[in-house]
Amino acid sequence: MKNWERFYKKEKSFIKTNEPSKIVLKGFEMLNLQPGDCHHILDLGCGNGRNTIYAAQFNISVDAVDLENLNFMQNIPENISNNIIFQKISVMDFNIKPKTYVGIIATRLFQYLKPSEVHLLLGRIRNWLVHDWLMMLSYTEFGGIFDKLDIDVPKYQHSINGIKNEIEKVGFKLILLKKGTNISTNVPYQIPNKTYDIIAKRD
Repeated sequence: MKNWERFYKKEKSFIKTNEPSKIVLKGFEMLNLQPGDCHHILDLGCGNGRNTIYAAQFNISVDAVDLENLNFMQNIPENISNNIIFQKISVMDFNIKPKTYVGIIATRLFQYLKPSEVHLLLGRIRNWLVHDWLMMLSYTEFGGIFDKLDIDVPKYQHSINGIKNEIEKVGFKLILLKKGTNISTNVPYQIPNKTYDIIAKRD
């Protein structure tokens, strides 16, 4: 955790863009939420808040969770920031009552979780979702989002078959899986054909 904090303080954020992830754009297209709907979204490992801010523009409530607070709400309009609740906490320590969210975002996250944590978190995500609603996930098989020697944090390599099995094991149905997508950041995945965008629906 200290290494994440030191890197954030030095670089502010390694993801410079404010553009939402493409898998989130696709997920919201499927969700078809209308402004003012009484729905809740969760962004796990929200980073610089780009996906959180996008979701909040629908005038719905968004919970954002990350180890470090990058203060991304400081420079956004009040009508958007009022829709966001940020918690500085590990995604593995976060918990909430079941059937709270219609959409849960987990982008660039699973490569930093142990296999046992992936299984546990996927089960929680399913539990937190309202029946028949969506999880939006992107990750890379090779571990980490990039190789930088100045950020020494654990990185785990999860095969796509392993992730698919875990997703289905906890009670999700895969409805979209795209390989080799180019996530819209200034720090793209180094091996695009080892990256995956996934949307799954709670059965």
